Amino acid sequence: MSQIYAEAAIMGLAIGLGAVLLELWVGHAGWPMRIAALLVIGAILCAAQYGLMRWRRR
Repeated sequence: MSQIYAEAAIMGLAIGLGAVLLELWVGHAGWPMRIAALLVIGAILCAAQYGLMRWRRR
């Protein structure tokens, strides 16, 4: 498996895990809590993507 496909698989798993965690944590919460959770998950995904990009450049 090439490195690009591995990165895509990792990001796909991270996005899926984030969606499952969002549903578990704030599935029935109000909108402010949902927005806060989306911001947290989004920040984690951005950090993961940045880490993968830096790892790829090495």
